Amino acid sequence: MQLTSGQQTALRDQGICANETCDRCGKILGEVRYTRRGEQGEWCSELCRDGVVIDRAARRNLRKRTKQAATMKRLARTPKTASLFQTIQTV
Repeated sequence: MQLTSGQQTALRDQGICANETCDRCGKILGEVRYTRRGEQGEWCSELCRDGVVIDRAARRNLRKRTKQAATMKRLARTPKTASLFQTIQTV
């Protein structure tokens, strides 16, 4: 939510330079903002945006395992392990 010019002036007198606040709770937004693609609005946290706290460990399990994929690609390129890699894929 945009601050009015009067609100911005009052904050600048206190040494705070801000233009927007959280759409749900009204906290002043700094560099970090939470948004959704295709929707208007900016929030101060995931809790304000979604209404629930998402467990970070559960989110980690949804990510691709890039290190494992890179290891498999490297094994496939190595002549000594190429046959091993082919047997792993068929199993």
